Amino acid sequence: MVFSGMQIYFRVAGWSSAMNDTLANANDPTSGNITYFDTLVHF
Repeated sequence: MVFSGMQIYFRVAGWSSAMNDTLANANDPTSGNITYFDTLVHF
């Protein structure tokens, strides 16, 4: 979790090649770069 003033974000971090993986379609988790995205969960 990332706190910014009165807002709370949920951060997801991982390999860029694996961000859209599913159980049926998985990629090599170590290819690409480490990346992240934040989702606002409370303001």
